Amino acid sequence: MYSRAAFPVANLLSDLPFSAVRIFVYNVIIYFMTGLHRSAGAFWTYHLICYITFLSMQGFFRTFGLCFQNFDTAFRMSVIFFPNIIQYSGYLIPEFLMKRWLFWIYYINPFSYSWAGLMESEFSRISLSCEGPYVVPRNGPGMDKYPNVVGPNQACTLYGARPGSSVISGADYIKAGFSLDVNDLWRRNFLVIIGWLIFFIVAQMVVIEYFQVSQSTSVGQNGSRYQVMAIRLWPRLTAGRPPRFGPISLALPVVLHCIPPSLSV
Repeated sequence: MYSRAAFPVANLLSDLPFSAVRIFVYNVIIYFMTGLHRSAGAFWTYHLICYITFLSMQGFFRTFGLCFQNFDTAFRMSVIFFPNIIQYSGYLIPEFLMKRWLFWIYYINPFSYSWAGLMESEFSRISLSCEGPYVVPRNGPGMDKYPNVVGPNQACTLYGARPGSSVISGADYIKAGFSLDVNDLWRRNFLVIIGWLIFFIVAQMVVIEYFQVSQSTSVGQNGSRYQVMAIRLWPRLTAGRPPRFGPISLALPVVLHCIPPSLSV
């Protein structure tokens, strides 16, 4: 009999072929539709970070599913966390503008590291041109006193601009505007996302291993009988009590084996 802790790993590996195709198709559409930097390195970096983030957040929601007896409770609890994960990813509120009693959410947030990695990958490859409304002072209606690009006695209002230059490197832009360092892409952000993926796999293994398992027999549409395993948040301390078992309490059904109708009891 295999250990129950092996199930999250098996579940992840069996889902890889299907999720890999879905995420790849999605990334191809989004990447080229939004006009991101056209290079092989930029695209595959974008795809890799998006896919690892998907697997991490999949583990996040599966962990919640295992920790509660029904879908409604797991859904409500995850809704409490998910808006804060989005809001404190670093884009809506830059890290240096977050309130000191809440900025810690940024550092335990998988999205913040994936967003930072995507920003660093894209902006390390591009430069921005300062012109038009980003140059001050600029010409008013009917005036042609100042050039449209940065000239003498003019300044650029974009993050990371240097005096007298109309070109801003993407690395300087995100460093001044979002406190992001392009050198953190592989040495910090990618490694932390991998760490979150491993953490959620281990969390699922702990929940499955140290909480009860119940089995029942269900009948399929073709008349076959299936042995179904249900993992619920039911401590072993309550082993003497009859656990509730029903369709709603199935947090994680797994088809163990199929018994043909002729051999069913």
